Amino acid sequence: MRTALASICAIALTALVSTDALAQCAFDTPAKAKGFTASFVREYKACGSFTTFPFPNTVTTSGTPGCTPPFPLSAYGFDDAKGSCSIKWKQAVKQPCPDGSPDACSTIALKLKCSGLLEPGGALDSSEGWGLRLHVRATLEEPGSTAKTIVDDATRIDLPQASNGKASLKAILPEACTSGGCLFTLPFGLPTALPRCSTFQVLSVAIVDPAGDTFATLGSSTR
Repeated sequence: MRTALASICAIALTALVSTDALAQCAFDTPAKAKGFTASFVREYKACGSFTTFPFPNTVTTSGTPGCTPPFPLSAYGFDDAKGSCSIKWKQAVKQPCPDGSPDACSTIALKLKCSGLLEPGGALDSSEGWGLRLHVRATLEEPGSTAKTIVDDATRIDLPQASNGKASLKAILPEACTSGGCLFTLPFGLPTALPRCSTFQVLSVAIVDPAGDTFATLGSSTR
């Protein structure tokens, strides 16, 4: 009985050590950083921008310089009653990897949702050409290689056609690609699967309108 119990404990300890070994990375990274959920607000030009107001032309009630009126970069808009955009970014280790490999890899699940998008004329938008622009910096450790920080990369993901003011995107990176290609490719020219040890600094996230202008960026607001 004691021998059997000792064997079971040894097996459990071996499994624990193996799991811990897999979790080790050659660079400093937090134990938990699963991702984020965030909202978007309109992108306005900075006060003091050469293309709008070279100099502030007003002040707040406390005397802080400002520019009026606010100047949005995009001619598209949000509906007053239901206009909103949000994003969810979730990173996790999956085994087997979604790309079909039996090995573990790091996955990023992206979910974007917009409602109440307005065309420049004010009607609910049903156009093509919306996109999600990501500017990221990756630090990773590929199997059999040293840890490294990759040169910053900006990636654009084209969104499906907006319909009745709504646009959405659901994607998993890496994904199972078909003969018709993938929804979007991995940045940095990396192989299909992200290494298990992968950290992404999200430097900026923006929604781009069909004209190519920045419509919204991460932020918060009240009304």
